[in-house]
Amino acid sequence: MAERRQLFAEMRAQDLDRIRLSTYRTACKLRFV
Repeated sequence: MAERRQLFAEMRAQDLDRIRLSTYRTACKLRFV
C-alpha cells in the first residue's frame, strides 16, 4: 500500500512538472510575440 502511494505521489509530481514546463513555454511564447 505504501509503495503504491509513493508511486502515485511521484506520478503526480511528474504531472506537475510537465504542466509547469508547458505553462512556462507558453508564457515565453506570449512574451516574445
